[in-house]
Amino acid sequence: MPAAWGRKPLQKPVAEIVDDIQRQRARRAIFVDLNLIADKHYAARLFEALIPLRLQWYGLATTLLCYDEELLDLVARSGCRGLLMGLESISPDNLRSSSSSSKAFNDPARYPEVVEKLHQRGIALQGCFVFGLDHDTPDVFMKTAKFAVDAKIDLPRFAIVTPFPGTQLYREFDQQGRIITNNWELYDGQHVVFQPAQMTVEQLQRGTENAWKHAYSSMNIVRRLRHTAAPWHVAVMTNLGYRYYAHRLNRFYTCDWMLNPVPTGDGSAGPPNHRTEAGSDVVPTASTSDTLP
Repeated sequence: MPAAWGRKPLQKPVAEIVDDIQRQRARRAIFVDLNLIADKHYAARLFEALIPLRLQWYGLATTLLCYDEELLDLVARSGCRGLLMGLESISPDNLRSSSSSSKAFNDPARYPEVVEKLHQRGIALQGCFVFGLDHDTPDVFMKTAKFAVDAKIDLPRFAIVTPFPGTQLYREFDQQGRIITNNWELYDGQHVVFQPAQMTVEQLQRGTENAWKHAYSSMNIVRRLRHTAAPWHVAVMTNLGYRYYAHRLNRFYTCDWMLNPVPTGDGSAGPPNHRTEAGSDVVPTASTSDTLP
C-alpha cells in the first residue's frame, strides 16, 4: 500500500535477519512484508541465507513468484511452508480496473497452476479475494467461493473492498458520492462503507458472508483437506478456526483473534496478545521491504 507506507523500499540487512533468528533459537518465523519478492535479488539472498537455519517460515508474496520457478524452488528449499497471496478477483475486468491495477498481473485462468506449483513444493496457500469491485455482480460470491474450492486453495479468505482514507480509491469514491459512512471503525475489510456499482449494500454484505460459509462448509473443508500442502493437524485446526469465524462474522470482523486468542473473564476468546518472549518459536517482524513496487 504505497499510500500508507510510501514507495521507497526499506530493507533490513540479511545478516541481521539471520542473527535475529539465531539469537531467538527460532524454529518457525513469519515475515510480515507485503511482498517478500518485491526485490528478487534481495529475496534470493535472504532465502539462500535461511537454508542452513532449517527454519519453517511463512510470509506474503504475489502470484509472480510461481512464474519464476528458480526463485520458487529456492523459496521451498529455504523452508517456506505457507504463503498468503492476494488473488483479488476471478474477473479479468476487475483486475484491469483502476481500483485494482496493482494486481493487473494476476491471471485467474492460472490460479489453479499457482496452487499446484506451490503444493508440489510443500507450500500451502492462503488465497485472498475481495468483493465489491466495479465489475462484480450478485453472482460473484458463489462463483468465487466455488472456484476457491475447485482450485484446492488451502485457506480461502474473502474481504470487502475498503476505500481507506488517503488512498486514490477513497478519493474516487468520494468524488462520485459513493462513500456512505465515515465511521472509521467500519473500515476493516468486512463492512460495506461505500455504494457498490452493480449491487446493493445489503447484497455485498450478505454475499460475502455466504462465500465464507460455502468455502468453509463441512463438505468443502474435506474436499480441500484432501489436497492440502499443510501438515494435517495444522490444516484441520486452521480450517475449523475459519469455519467458526465464517459463521460468526457479526462478532469477529478480523481474523487476528485466531492467531493467539487470550481467554477473557467469561471464558471466551479475546483479542490476541502480541507480546513476544525470548525463545519464542515465532520470530516477530523481520521485515525486508515495506512497500509493493
